[in-house]
Amino acid sequence: MIAGLLSARFRDLPQIIASLFQVAFYVTPIMYRPDSLVRFSWIVDLNPLSYLLHLVRGPLMGEVPTLLTWGVSAGMAAIGWTAAMWLTGRYLKRIPYWV
Repeated sequence: MIAGLLSARFRDLPQIIASLFQVAFYVTPIMYRPDSLVRFSWIVDLNPLSYLLHLVRGPLMGEVPTLLTWGVSAGMAAIGWTAAMWLTGRYLKRIPYWV
């Protein structure tokens, strides 16, 4: 919702977001297991998308997600929802002019 709102205002932002998602795909452990990184394990620990991925991947592989995974995911959801509602409320009357 935030990306849609900002993309309506700034026309170049969808291309930037597409490039960032491509980088995020390679940094997030989608194609590899997180424990396969020994030297660069901090990349997985600091990547918020890896926590969301572990919520889906863990139960499918018979693992229970940790409380840290649940906490980071719930925190991201709460902060993202709050920011989206605040931005929408603040710029609601300007959105038709941006589109």
